[in-house]
Amino acid sequence: MLAVSSPGIAILVNSLSFLLSFVLISRMHLRRQVRRLEKQHFFADLRDGWLVVAQRRWYLANLLCWGVWNFAIAFFFVLGPVVMQQGHGGATSWSVIMITGSVGSIVGGLAALRYRPRRPLVTTNAAAVIGIAPLALLAPPAPLYVIALGVAVAFVMTSLVGEVLATTQQQLFPEEMLARVSSLDWMISLIAMPAGYAAAAPVAEFLGMRTTLLAAAALIGTPCLLMNLLPGVRSVKRFPDGTIGIAGEREAAALLPEATSVPTLKVSTETPGSSGR
Repeated sequence: MLAVSSPGIAILVNSLSFLLSFVLISRMHLRRQVRRLEKQHFFADLRDGWLVVAQRRWYLANLLCWGVWNFAIAFFFVLGPVVMQQGHGGATSWSVIMITGSVGSIVGGLAALRYRPRRPLVTTNAAAVIGIAPLALLAPPAPLYVIALGVAVAFVMTSLVGEVLATTQQQLFPEEMLARVSSLDWMISLIAMPAGYAAAAPVAEFLGMRTTLLAAAALIGTPCLLMNLLPGVRSVKRFPDGTIGIAGEREAAALLPEATSVPTLKVSTETPGSSGR
């Protein structure tokens, strides 16, 4: 009976987690009113969004790094049920793991309301190492309660980091470009995770379950730690007034007559075929 009812509980708790994340994001107000741009062609919008991110290559590298993270964590969702089915409690054990993970997501979302790291990107990249727990604990595999605890902690980190990254992104780029930057972020993640789902089974068949899980765990932690070696990533910090920006650009802007807290990036606002072109 538990094996039937537990997945339903997991779905319910997970739904509450997503609802909480939606509420948190909806409460994030921008500090300045978004300036409307002239209507552009779709590909012009796409180009401008890419150029805004490409001007800060270290930020693009950070997005790609989290794409690798999403690719690797997909192995947990594919191979975890297989490990549990091999004499470790089956559906009941997997349901317990998913429920604790969902509860962890809710706790992480609530913690994000108060958590204000001084160096957002450095902190989130370092916290990504906790994401190795679900995969590494499945490799032996560890006892059920140890796996469940590790997954809960990892999901607390995932939810918390997601909110911190969303807040940071809002303040690093001009408001009128946020939708395009966010779309690029989502595109990378939505490509990476399904790719991980597709690759998990063939790779496990080729390398073996234990080797695949440990390799995926290494793939989660290593790239994000390497990102913290980039000066651009380390330069993103929270200032005494609570805003987030790039240290060097903030000092330079303070010397200008009309300083702004958010650096301005050049983007095209012309309609294709206009006289300006």
